Amino acid sequence: MKIVNRDNLCDLQVSSDGKTWTTIQEGVDVSKMHHNNFKGFFALRPGLMAAGAGEVKFERFEYHAIQ
Repeated sequence: MKIVNRDNLCDLQVSSDGKTWTTIQEGVDVSKMHHNNFKGFFALRPGLMAAGAGEVKFERFEYHAIQ
């Protein structure tokens, strides 16, 4: 999965091979999620989460901030 943030509008994309990407959610507005709103929160950052019964394992997580 990858999150592409362009001017505080995020697209969520998934890929099984890391080459061909499918957008599963487009234009998520994150403009209100910055340091002025969250008590010193410096910047928007991704997070991983799992819910429900069972187990989950996250592997090869990378974060790249592209300026």
